Amino acid sequence: ILIACLGLVGLISFNISSRRKEVGIRKVLGANTATLIWLLSNSMVRTTLIGTLISWPVAYFATDYWLQNFAERTIINPTSFILATLAVVMIGGLAISFQTIKASLTNPVESLRQE
Repeated sequence: ILIACLGLVGLISFNISSRRKEVGIRKVLGANTATLIWLLSNSMVRTTLIGTLISWPVAYFATDYWLQNFAERTIINPTSFILATLAVVMIGGLAISFQTIKASLTNPVESLRQE
């Protein structure tokens, strides 16, 4: 989970650094930090939810197949899938919030001048 979270943070950092000019333009035009967080986190949350919804059946059937070999069988609880999804969305949301706040606190002229 730690390696996956590091990958998610790296992906978010790359996404925001590639959109730094857009953040600067929106900041110059009067966008506040909450609007920027919503704009940048919307695509991340959507992608994360689609990915987890695709992985739920695969993980369920793989776990069910693996658990068939045990004498004492446990029940696969769907709550664990939901909690894992919430954890990933919360970690991604925190990472994108910190990165967006860092990008929005910089001077927009600096981000527009970098080219």
